[in-house]
Amino acid sequence: YSIEARKNESNEWVDTNVLKVHKGKLRGWYFTDEEILVEPRFDNIRYWMPEHAEHPYILVEKGGMSGLYDLDGTEVLPPAYDSLSLQLPELLSFKQDSGYGLINIRTGKELVPPRYAWIDPVKTDKIMRLRLPYDQQQEGESLYHWWDAAQQKMIELPFKEYEPLSQEGLWAVFKDGKSFLYDAQAQKIISAPYDLIGDASNGLIIVENDDKFGVINDKGKEIFPLDYDLALRNDSGFIALSRQNKKRFWETIYLRPDGEPMFSGPIRTWSSPDSYEAPLIRAAEQEIIVGAYDPVRRNDSFGIYDWQGTERFAPEYKTLFLYNDVPRYGAIKKHHVGLFDDQCNEIFPMILDGIYHADVLMHWGPIRNLEAGFPLLAYIDGRVDQRNKRYYFYTDKNGEVLPALFDS
Repeated sequence: YSIEARKNESNEWVDTNVLKVHKGKLRGWYFTDEEILVEPRFDNIRYWMPEHAEHPYILVEKGGMSGLYDLDGTEVLPPAYDSLSLQLPELLSFKQDSGYGLINIRTGKELVPPRYAWIDPVKTDKIMRLRLPYDQQQEGESLYHWWDAAQQKMIELPFKEYEPLSQEGLWAVFKDGKSFLYDAQAQKIISAPYDLIGDASNGLIIVENDDKFGVINDKGKEIFPLDYDLALRNDSGFIALSRQNKKRFWETIYLRPDGEPMFSGPIRTWSSPDSYEAPLIRAAEQEIIVGAYDPVRRNDSFGIYDWQGTERFAPEYKTLFLYNDVPRYGAIKKHHVGLFDDQCNEIFPMILDGIYHADVLMHWGPIRNLEAGFPLLAYIDGRVDQRNKRYYFYTDKNGEVLPALFDS
């Protein structure tokens, strides 16, 4: 026998309460909690507790096929499947005869026969996307069927093509080359036609017509007109709507997840807000990094604001360093570097000519996410006896200069 192991939440291997029992080429198991022996009769067994599982199982293999048992030896599914994959706590996808179907793992009942090319959960994980095999696809028809995991039935809307949004009950439906917002509960279209309808987040949806973008709400009402050349949304739900003016500057409004503007007016930049992967939202710190045009530099500079739009760093820095530990920030301005704490207070003045991050891959953009890596090697350039000299030293995370000092 041998002890079955599994990976825990920390991705470390730990022992389980199951012993794999060997008898020649056959395998069984011993469930130590209840002292139950399941006699070896399988080609292989393994302890199985995937994501979403309500409790662990034993995955068995016999004759090249897979099945599922409870730890006490009760058969859940016989070894009659090419593969098994748990999609939701009660929903298992299986492969059989080159097709995929669905089974209720609690009852063992087959819900959807194995006739699909693949199956995966979408949006809220309450809806499963079932892709039709190539020989069943028809021109002008949807490539997918949709399964309601809660109601355990296929979803059928009166359109040839449709797909769910993240907000439950809302769908994008397609008709005559246009997209519409559809309320499944009211069973009606609730928006004007658009070329594109984005996903819903916090009741807001980005839409597009003729290469112009705007925002509607979950009732189909237009909140921001389709006057913008660019629309961005990040995972936290922040939206940037931007348009280029006659002088080719970009004017951008930033919206919080509730749809309220963060600033009293648009922010002007030379580059579009997606050029530097900005705006950059840092969810844990509840802050947003925004670029603004600097007429002195004749380029964009960057600053930091909290989620309410309160300024933490004025947008006057060429480069921002975002550390994963204290000090939280570094900044470059007029070719000099300074260090700042998590309250944006200066802990080392902006007199450094450069800093080194040993063994850290530098991302040479205006916003750089870095490991703290302190003590930090820094230098200041000087001029002695008509010669350029560079003075190196180390500084700790509190901005204190360490004793070691050398030059070149």
